[in-house]
Amino acid sequence: MPAGSHSRYATARDAAGNTSPSLPVTVMVTASVAPRVTISTNPPANQVTRKSPGTITAAVTAGSDRVDRVEFLVGSTLLCTDRTAPDYTCSWVVPAAGIKTYPLHANVYDASGHAGAPNTVTITISK
Repeated sequence: MPAGSHSRYATARDAAGNTSPSLPVTVMVTASVAPRVTISTNPPANQVTRKSPGTITAAVTAGSDRVDRVEFLVGSTLLCTDRTAPDYTCSWVVPAAGIKTYPLHANVYDASGHAGAPNTVTITISK
């Protein structure tokens, strides 16, 4: 049902087939707005070196409902889940493999299960 005001009716029917409509009941449907997420790394993505510790931080804007969690992924592998608002973070140690690119993703979910669009930062290890 689209967002906006809608009227609903019920109709009663007896054994003889007589019908009688109810008075309308008005319901308001609101559009659901998904949460938004933006991520950053410390050290910055262009300064990360192999075997170094780092922190991924998610800045989250709630949508229609409160934020439930942020999931942090390296590629498609879940690294951390954080439910601690407002500072959503994940610690990560960059693998030893050199000259490699790692896409870091953050997915945000609200209490109703709506997912916001994921945000990605790419880290390239050149040494």
